[in-house]
This record gives sequence, structure tokens and C-alpha cells, in this order.
Amino acid sequence: MKFRTETKTDGIFWCALMIDYATEIKERLDTAEVLEAYGIHIDRKGRAVCPFHDDNTPSMQVYSGSKGYHCFACGENGDILTFVQKYFGLSFLKACEKLNADFALDLPIGQRISVREQRAMEKATRERKEKRKAEKAMQERLERDYWAAFDEWARLDYQLRKYRPQAATEPLNPLFVEALQRIGLADERLTQADLRRRGSAYR
Repeated sequence: MKFRTETKTDGIFWCALMIDYATEIKERLDTAEVLEAYGIHIDRKGRAVCPFHDDNTPSMQVYSGSKGYHCFACGENGDILTFVQKYFGLSFLKACEKLNADFALDLPIGQRISVREQRAMEKATRERKEKRKAEKAMQERLERDYWAAFDEWARLDYQLRKYRPQAATEPLNPLFVEALQRIGLADERLTQADLRRRGSAYR
């Protein structure tokens, strides 16, 4: 029986595949969620006690999404793979395997896959990127809508307070009349804009 020996091309393909897996892992996992799953408490400001030095106060900033972490005391920084490698003393490959197993990502790490399977994985990765890009654009639009609604409400609220008549016989200022007529609708629009942006952020 003849066994196929590993070639230089196989090694290059394996390296490229592991880079793809690493990218997939970092894109699918949130840094803060991973660190908390491994016992690192993160406060509301995104700070945590650094596990890489004798830290008495939270000096490690943990960023949302795949942006990683940075300790402002000892200088340790990196992404979730870097963290798992250093925290558990693992190699790059073992760190990928651990995250894949612990978070049920179902990536075929360590398995031989066909070109068709590789292309399918790349397609799924592209689709996830496009979805995240669209979601980010939507969130940014909702944020703009919210602040536009807030500015309009704040303008009318200011007019309502600034130009409120001080006496019953005082003529009504047109700006006060405008605010009085439109503040209710502006308040409703602001409430709805806030609900939409919050709903999108937690989806």
C-alpha cells in the first residue's frame, strides 16, 4: 500500500487553511464573551483585572467584537487567540482547537477537507462578513436618525422654555407657538427612534 507523502504545497495549503480558521474564529466570537466564559470578570467600562501580572485594579481594557484586549499596566495585548494561547499556555493550533470546541463552532480543524468544502466555508465567511457590514450600516443609520430626532426635540424644548409667555397678556412668540404645536410629535419620533436603535443594537 502506498501512502501519499506530504508536499510543500500541502504545508502551504495547511497554513492558509489555519489562517482562514483563525480569522473565522475571531470574526464569530466576541472578545468579552470569551474572556468571561474563561472566568475573567469585566466591569461596565470594559475593564478587567489583568491575569498576566499581579494586578490589583482593573487595568486591562477589553474591547467589544473581535478588537481584542490591552493591559495598560503590563502592556499585554492581542486578540482572543492570543489570549487563549497565553492564558492556557497553548500553541496557536491548540488555541484554535480549544475555542472551536468550547464554543461549538464546528470548524473542521485538523481534518482533511476537499476543495469544495473549503470553498463552501469561504462562501459562508463572506456571507457573514456581508451581513455584519449591512448590520453595521443599519445601526449607523439608526444612530443618525436618533440624533436627528433628538436635535429636533431639543430645539423645540428649548423654544418652549425660552419663549414661554411670562404673563397672560403677553403676545405669544411664534417660536413658542411652533414648539407648542410640534413638541408632541417630536417627542414621539424621538421615542420611536430610540426604540429602533436599541432593538437593532441587541439583535
